[in-house]
Amino acid sequence: RVEPWRVVIIRNWDALYPVNLVREGALRQALVEGAPRGVEVYPEHLDPLRFPTGIVPEMVPVLRSKYSDLRIDVIIASGWEPLQFATQYRDTIWPNAAIVFNGVVEGTLDGWKRPARTTGVTMELDVLGTLRTALALVPRARTVYFVSGVADFDRMFLDLAKRDFARLDRPLEAHYLVGL
Repeated sequence: RVEPWRVVIIRNWDALYPVNLVREGALRQALVEGAPRGVEVYPEHLDPLRFPTGIVPEMVPVLRSKYSDLRIDVIIASGWEPLQFATQYRDTIWPNAAIVFNGVVEGTLDGWKRPARTTGVTMELDVLGTLRTALALVPRARTVYFVSGVADFDRMFLDLAKRDFARLDRPLEAHYLVGL
């Protein structure tokens, strides 16, 4: 009997969010389409946005026990926190598994040392391009508003937005609506 490929998908948040349904549906289809053998998918959630109290280390023994009798071939880390978790705990929970990441914003990997057997794609948050497009559409605009939450995830995006805004070649008054 040929063993199936076993894939763990680590998400940042709820699988039922519309973006996750679409992304994971496409991901699962790509995994099984044309695969020469079966594929088993094991979803895991870190969910640091709704549970920011630092329970991640407590998850490690549970996951190690859960997967102790299964050989996992690939870990798909969807987001920065899942990528950090996978690289930190892969050898403990899923020894010899490769890591593939997605959903990580360009710029967040600066200074990060990519472990062996790890690959992936980043996505670009192009605030500068968005601002330039907005100014082309509304050339007399003088004010821009940035709306953000207060979770680590939100602050990371806000920092990237502020960095891009500082590079804008036209003066605009910026207002930040944070944590409303």
